[in-house]
Amino acid sequence: MHKNIYLYFVFVFFSNFSIMGTFLSLYFNSIGISLSNIATLFMIYQLSKFIFEVPTGFLADKYGNRVSGIVGAIFILVANIIILFSGCSFAYMLTYMIIKGIGYTFISGSVEALFINTADNGKLGKYNAIERLIFYSVTAFSSVIGGIIAGDFGYRICFIIDTAMVIMMIITVLFMSEKNISNKKSNEVQKGYRVSKILAVILIIDFATAFSFVAVEDYYSYYLGSGFGMASNTIGIVVAFQLLLGALIGAIVHKMNFMRLNVNYIFIGAILSIILIIPIYMKSVNLIVIPICYTLSNTVFAIYAPIKYELFQKNVANEHRAFFISMQSIVISFGSILFSALNSVLGRFFEYAVVMIIAFAISLVLYMASWIYTRSCIDLGL
Repeated sequence: MHKNIYLYFVFVFFSNFSIMGTFLSLYFNSIGISLSNIATLFMIYQLSKFIFEVPTGFLADKYGNRVSGIVGAIFILVANIIILFSGCSFAYMLTYMIIKGIGYTFISGSVEALFINTADNGKLGKYNAIERLIFYSVTAFSSVIGGIIAGDFGYRICFIIDTAMVIMMIITVLFMSEKNISNKKSNEVQKGYRVSKILAVILIIDFATAFSFVAVEDYYSYYLGSGFGMASNTIGIVVAFQLLLGALIGAIVHKMNFMRLNVNYIFIGAILSIILIIPIYMKSVNLIVIPICYTLSNTVFAIYAPIKYELFQKNVANEHRAFFISMQSIVISFGSILFSALNSVLGRFFEYAVVMIIAFAISLVLYMASWIYTRSCIDLGL
């Protein structure tokens, strides 16, 4: 196994050990920022990603993925320093979100490209499953730690720990090597209409997923805290339990290797994930139902996500990989921006839970329409 693969898994660990990732909306609320302004902050974050993804993707392809990853981590480091040494005004939070969003665009695609360009295509599914397991495990662990620290010592300590993780990200990327692929063409990439169709379908799936699920992740701690009165340490434990159980079940199912690389499984998984999570936002939902539904939805995602990633990775040429991954991030950002706009409009008339159900319904329609269209045009199974 190439050292980049090991280092990429280490990078996944440090980049997802983000205590504030779970509690950012709660932190904004704790310093007096209203829900509408919190929505604005998340929208600006996604908008900055949307604007800078293409330019930073070109820069990564031109000047190197390793340099791009390091620059992105430095941007995020600067954003955290602004939080640590500034006040709690909306303007500072806005600056933080913009710089963090720009930093993300330098990282997205670039560090992943360093990993994929040196990985055996036949093992991508296995590596993706390992990555998902690390992602969920680290996010779960950081949620528990974050809940305890935020509750007992305050959010400032959480930002300090996150800043240390960013520094470790920079060190990890520094040790990664970059394969010279400028004059090579990927033998794995099929030419013409078939490949473009596969990529287009995956981008539609990513858009529909982002339209509803980015909001679930961004506002989940706020929903549990404001709607059900949960303390931060309890929220951390609940989130950790849900993520770990979902990841473990997903990894076990993927290990059975009975699901071949086929886009139909992706659509089935995406639709089932939404159906399973809708009850969380039903009126007068019992608190016990929330972690059960959330865990089941995460489990389904952990099963179909590696298939989606492998399908995407195998159909993108190495020399344009960073650019296409940036395009994927743009689609995700665009979906979350549109949800923020929807939330801004409908939030004046409906409760947040109602807005979420409407968003899920729209995503379901997009999944079904694109699946029907896909099946009528071409068989995308590989």
